[in-house]
Amino acid sequence: MTERPTILLLASDRTFPGFERRLGGRAFEVVRWETVRFRPVAPHLITRRLRRFGPFDTVVVTSGPGARALVDWSRRQLLGVRPSELEIWAVGPATARAVRTAGGNRVRTAAGTGAAAIAREFARLPPRRVVRVRSDRAGPALARSLRRSGHTVLDLIGYRVAAPDRPSRRLRRAVDRATVVVATSPSAISLARLRLAPTRFARLRHRAIAFGVGIRTVRALRGHGFRRVRALSPSGAQRFTARRLREEVDGLS
Repeated sequence: MTERPTILLLASDRTFPGFERRLGGRAFEVVRWETVRFRPVAPHLITRRLRRFGPFDTVVVTSGPGARALVDWSRRQLLGVRPSELEIWAVGPATARAVRTAGGNRVRTAAGTGAAAIAREFARLPPRRVVRVRSDRAGPALARSLRRSGHTVLDLIGYRVAAPDRPSRRLRRAVDRATVVVATSPSAISLARLRLAPTRFARLRHRAIAFGVGIRTVRALRGHGFRRVRALSPSGAQRFTARRLREEVDGLS
């Protein structure tokens, strides 16, 4: 009996719910490695920075964890304003849905993908006071771009990315068998590499076909030495199916 190909999903515990169910079963073995774990920033630090910044009319979130941070802040009444009074920009429909659970009813998405699409949209808008919510690993590039377009921006770290525990024996076996890697962010792949022995990681990147969600993740995979890298849009990854994978990857059946 031919052994099922193994797909290694590098993600947080909340990213792409149901991914294993859609792709698993008879066709593939899907193993999720929670390489990315999120830790909220203490509420009093958030409140202090928002008070120093003063009134604002716009919020930008570019990830699910950022949207969930916004939900938490609104429930704790840290924002100093109701979400319904703000215009909130989100990257992609999943992030937009998460923002709406915070009570935002003026949620907008950019035409295109990623932070670059947000930057292009804001280049056409009149000056605003913007709170950009990000992780400690995301970097200030988007905030700088918004400032160059004339906006006043608070670059607010709303959550931190924590390294995963060392992989269990089961995970190490999955790494050794994996013929496909799906990485959901640059952090997902860099933190996985941090927890693997160099020889094990080298075997993985030479053997596996890697799918990166978004252009930054694709670049990160190539930077880490993966030879065969393909791109998935965030919305495309939500619809990733076993049939699509069979069409994309030769020799997995």
